[in-house]
Amino acid sequence: MASTNILGQMLIGRTPDSLVPFGTPLVHNFGAVNGGIVTVPGINAGEVAYMQLVAWDSLLWGTSLANVPLDQLGRTDILPLMLRFPFENPVTPYFTQPAIVPVPEPSGFALLALGGAGAWALRRKPR
Repeated sequence: MASTNILGQMLIGRTPDSLVPFGTPLVHNFGAVNGGIVTVPGINAGEVAYMQLVAWDSLLWGTSLANVPLDQLGRTDILPLMLRFPFENPVTPYFTQPAIVPVPEPSGFALLALGGAGAWALRRKPR
């Protein structure tokens, strides 16, 4: 389950290649991000919008998607979704690929220190 430091934001566009951030980043809640009912500027009811959810660790990268390196984003698959009006029966995107947030690699210095400690322990002979 995602912790409260994991934020998610929807990307929406007319084509899969034209996705842009939409709305504000929201906290993951039990593996989901609930943005409520939204209208997409420039895409009318009856038209198809493409959407993707991206997620990141806000403790490392803050609350703005612009600060997050591309290799640190978790991404769902990109889905086409027919927009509808009226909003009595909203459509919910069901992503098949989870937006798994990458875990940063340990620093090289930390790995070197662990390796050195291990080598020292192996070379040390009991008396």
